[in-house]
Amino acid sequence: MEVVNVLLEAYKSIIQALENLGRSAIFGLYYYGRGHLDQGSLFQYVRFWTIAHSGIKTSGGFSTSGKAYLKVLRARAYMQQVLAWDDEIRENGFINGSVEVADEYLQAMGRYMQDLRKMQTSLREEIQSTVRIQLKNADSEEAISIAVLVLVLSISPVIILLVRKATYMVQVFSDTLAEKMNQLKVEKKRSDRLLYQMLPVVVAKQLKQNKQVPAESFESATVYFSDIVGFEELCADSSPLQIVQLLNMQYRVFDSRLEQYNVYKVETIGDAYMVVSGLPKRIGHRHAEEIACMALDLRHSVQSIPIPHKPGQWLQIRAGVNTGPVVAGVVGTKMPRYCLFGDTVNTASRMETTCDPMRIQISLSTRMRPQTTY
Repeated sequence: MEVVNVLLEAYKSIIQALENLGRSAIFGLYYYGRGHLDQGSLFQYVRFWTIAHSGIKTSGGFSTSGKAYLKVLRARAYMQQVLAWDDEIRENGFINGSVEVADEYLQAMGRYMQDLRKMQTSLREEIQSTVRIQLKNADSEEAISIAVLVLVLSISPVIILLVRKATYMVQVFSDTLAEKMNQLKVEKKRSDRLLYQMLPVVVAKQLKQNKQVPAESFESATVYFSDIVGFEELCADSSPLQIVQLLNMQYRVFDSRLEQYNVYKVETIGDAYMVVSGLPKRIGHRHAEEIACMALDLRHSVQSIPIPHKPGQWLQIRAGVNTGPVVAGVVGTKMPRYCLFGDTVNTASRMETTCDPMRIQISLSTRMRPQTTY
C-alpha cells in the first residue's frame, strides 16, 4: 500500500511538472520572440521552471523507472541546449528577437515535454505493475484485497482529475502558443518596417539572411547636402531641448516630402541633411532631376517652418548638389549604416558650405546631366 502511495505521488508530481514546464515555455518563447522579459514575466518563468523541475526530481526519486529514465533524459543531446537557454533567459539580457530562434526553442521544449510524457507512461506502467503484484499477493486475505480495492477506487478520481487538468492545460498552452505566434509575426513586421527605414530594403534583406554586403561602385549618382543657416548662433541662444524640437520639426517635414521622389535619405548629423539618388537602385540619368526637384521642394517647404522659441523668425537652409561616381557600402556590425564615399560626396558638402542662404548651389556635373522625358 505504501509503495503504491509513493508511486502515485510520483505520478502526480510528473503531471504537475509537465503543466508548469509548459507554462514556463510560454515565457521562454516570448523572450526569444521579443528579445526581453519584464520583471513580472521573468519572475513567472523562474517560478514555473523551478516548480516543474522540482516535480521531475521528486518523481525520479520516488520511482525506480523514473530514476532510470531521468538518467537517459539527462544524456539527451538537446538537454545541454535547453539548460543553456534557461541560463540565458534568467540573465534576461536584451537580444534581437528572432522567429528562427523562437521556433528552435519551441521544438526543443516540445521534445523535452514529449520525453517527460514517456517518463509518465513508464511510471504509470510501474504503478499498474505494482498494483497487480499487490493484488495478487492479497488474494489470500480478503480484508487486504478490499483495502487495496478501496485505495484504488479512492485514488482513481484524483488521477482522473489530474489527467483532465493536464489535458486542459495542454489545450490552454496550445491556444496561448498560437496567440503568441501571431503576436510574434506582428512584431516581426514592425521590426522589419523599422529596419527598412534605417537601411535600403535590398541591403536590409541581405543582412537579415546573414549575407555579406560588399561595397559597390556606382558610375553616377547625385548627392544632396543641406544645413541650417546660422545654426551655431542658434544653438548658443537656445536650450538643447529647443534645438532637438526644432530639428525634429524640420526632419519630419523633410522626411514626408522625400516619399514623392526616387531618393534615399543617407543620414542626418546635427543640422546636416544628406540625400542621394541613383543608388542602391540604379535609375539611369534621372537621379539628377530627382534630386533637383526634391531640393526645390525642400527649400519651399522650409519656408513654412517657424522657430518656435523665436517668434517672428523662420528657418532658413542652404543646400549643395553634386553628381559623379560614388562608392557605397555597409559600415559597422552592431548598428550598421549605409554610407557613401568619394570625391563626389566631398564636393557636394563643399557646395553646401559655400552656398548663400535659401539657395541651392549645384556643380557643373549636375548641370550638364542629360534631361529625361517622363
